This record gives sequence, structure tokens and C-alpha cells, in this order.
Amino acid sequence: MLEKSRRIARNRDFEEIFSRGKGTRLGGLFLKARLRQSFGGQAKESRGLARFAVVVSKKVAMKAVKRNRIRRILREALRKTLPLVKQNVDAVLVVLPQFQARSLKEAAEAVQGLLRKALLIK
Repeated sequence: MLEKSRRIARNRDFEEIFSRGKGTRLGGLFLKARLRQSFGGQAKESRGLARFAVVVSKKVAMKAVKRNRIRRILREALRKTLPLVKQNVDAVLVVLPQFQARSLKEAAEAVQGLLRKALLIK
């Protein structure tokens, strides 16, 4: 589970990432990310940290149980990859319908490959 200071929750943050961020796609995952310059409105705990959100729509899985399982697996994969990620990054990980990771190991490899392609890994 990602720490609360590592999560994106405000609508304003989502809007800014989707409007000004760069998109990268790999397999069944899409990443929209941007570097933060200012710290306006952020909690002191999250300043300088990489923050993430995971979005899984009903097109991926109709049942909430399956969507939540995918979300939990991807959050754990992100948590394991955090030491490698650059600081001051806000990113939204969007799961596409063709996403096929069945285990945490597969998901971690997919997330790491996507972050590497997006040049977010140190």
C-alpha cells in the first residue's frame, strides 16, 4: 500500500496532470506524469516526494472487487519501485482493458518498464 503522502487525491491535481503531463503507454498501462515545480497547496509531508494515483475503469473489469484487486496489485508494485523513481513527480497510472498482469511480479515488471520508458527512473 502506498503511504498517504505518496498518493494523489485532489481533483485539481488530476486536472493539472492530465492537462500538462506527458503520456507514455506500454502494454496495458498508460502513464500520465509531470514534474512539480511549485509546492502550492501540498502537505509538508508530500513535498519533494513522487506521488501516484491508479485509475481502473469499468471497461477493464465490471466488478468492483476485480477493479480493487488490480488497483491494490499496482499500488504495491509502485511502492516497491519508489526508491528508483525521481523526486517531485506526480503521475497517474491508467489501466487499459488489455492489461493482463496476473501476479504482483508481472505487475511490478510492467510498472518498472513503463516508468523506465517515461524516463522517471533515476
